[in-house]
Amino acid sequence: MNNKDNKEFGFRFHGFKIVKFSYEQQDDVDNGEDFEFQVGISLGFAKTDAEDIEQINIKVSALIERKSINKEVANIEAISVFQTKEFSKIPENNNCLKYPKPFIITLVSLAISTTRGAILAKGGGSFLELMPMPLIDPKEIVENFQQPN
Repeated sequence: MNNKDNKEFGFRFHGFKIVKFSYEQQDDVDNGEDFEFQVGISLGFAKTDAEDIEQINIKVSALIERKSINKEVANIEAISVFQTKEFSKIPENNNCLKYPKPFIITLVSLAISTTRGAILAKGGGSFLELMPMPLIDPKEIVENFQQPN
């Protein structure tokens, strides 16, 4: 793809909201104990009042199960909001998302990192700050979003 085919646009991190944050304190967690994370990520798209600005909402959900007692011990949902400019000039391709993959990968990565930080900040002083959080590959997530319908 040569330079004349590249589209330029801007974006900003417009907001972050914790929709759900609940956990049951676990006082007897052993070092290295296993927790299972079920992570879900969804994208939502909306027009704004400004003609050339669109909004992308990325919801990150995490259910955390303590494997030693086979019990859900935390449930977190957070939404990262991004605003973009000039997306209307990017054509849709084969019913896939009209946004360039590298851009969506970047936004998903930012949403995951922000949610991870919120879990550590809000869970400070609880068992949540003691457990290792899994690495999540935003590229793999976006590949699943990019499949034609």
